[in-house]
Amino acid sequence: MKVILDMSFLIELKKDNKKAVEGLEERKKECEDVIVSMLTVYELLVGANYV
Repeated sequence: MKVILDMSFLIELKKDNKKAVEGLEERKKECEDVIVSMLTVYELLVGANYV
């Protein structure tokens, strides 16, 4: 199984949201790949300029 992470989920992980962390932990054994989309990469790059 492949898992694609979007920006809102990455933000929740950064905030240490327990539901997000638990959800990722539950799926990590089943995951072959954890990926992010090009749009998420763009959002990260653009957002980094405003920090």
